[in-house]
Amino acid sequence: MKYSLLSDKGNVREMNEDYTKSLKVSENAHLFLLADGMGGHNKGEVASELAVESVVEYFQRHREIISNLHQKTDLPKIQEFIKRAIIFSNERVNKESLKEDQHGMGTTLVLSYLTKEFVVIANIGDSRAYLYCDNSFEQVTNDNSYVQELVKLGVISNEEARNHEKKNIVTRAIGTESGVEIDFYNFEIKEKDVLLMCSDGLTNMLKDFEIKEILDRKYLPSFCCEQLVKEAKQKGGYDNISIILVYL
Repeated sequence: MKYSLLSDKGNVREMNEDYTKSLKVSENAHLFLLADGMGGHNKGEVASELAVESVVEYFQRHREIISNLHQKTDLPKIQEFIKRAIIFSNERVNKESLKEDQHGMGTTLVLSYLTKEFVVIANIGDSRAYLYCDNSFEQVTNDNSYVQELVKLGVISNEEARNHEKKNIVTRAIGTESGVEIDFYNFEIKEKDVLLMCSDGLTNMLKDFEIKEILDRKYLPSFCCEQLVKEAKQKGGYDNISIILVYL
């Protein structure tokens, strides 16, 4: 397995409110996390880092449990463990958001727990996970966003959603409420599959086929991340751009 993490503030934003991290859980499992903070000023920056580091802390605190969970039969236990880690994270961020100077902060979170045979993905918000497999490039997660709800209802198309004035409104986030609803996805993986996680700073600038074109060139993960960020910035780079790219 080869992987790379890259986060760039883009061309417009003064600060980078995204946060990425990886953690080797055991010889059989790896954890990848990406968060896109919101709330203005330094609030988003605080929220994204706190959310990710809280999940990592939970994993490290209970490493003796999670390090033994990497078989397909362990899926329910893995999902429950991740759920508890995210609830712990949400409580931390929500508590911080109640402080007067941090009021209104929150963050998206997309998390991947990767074993040698399968991946478990948890998602809150509109950061995304994609799978590049057998020359196909598919979005794995569903956005928790206002425009995605309109797409589901058939009110607007996916293309209209890209340019909608309310495309940045998320319907779920870490820290904005005392509870949190999590979407889970799991699927088998094989050698040569590629997992891409990213903030909307990438997907608002590049369409899926444009991302795939760069992946098709089979660059090393680090150079591929650099090329994706470069292209997104050339298209405007209006938001922070964060990418986690894992080659299996």
